[in-house]
Amino acid sequence: MNASSRDRHNDKATTVQCVECEASSGLCWHGWRAYRIDEPGTDESPALAFYCPACARLQFGERTRVGEGDRDDSPAE
Repeated sequence: MNASSRDRHNDKATTVQCVECEASSGLCWHGWRAYRIDEPGTDESPALAFYCPACARLQFGERTRVGEGDRDDSPAE
């Protein structure tokens, strides 16, 4: 999906298809993941690949919360 093709004023529900198994998201996207697949820094338009929950786990492992493991909670010296 080309990110620049999104209509920001579209009131219609959107579904996507898994790039691995071709399953449809239906109207509930719970557990689905999107990953940027274009090369940043090129003239190419931003693009996303969508993965159903099962394929996302197989390809990328279990989902972690944003920022998890990024913070150092140790006291400053």
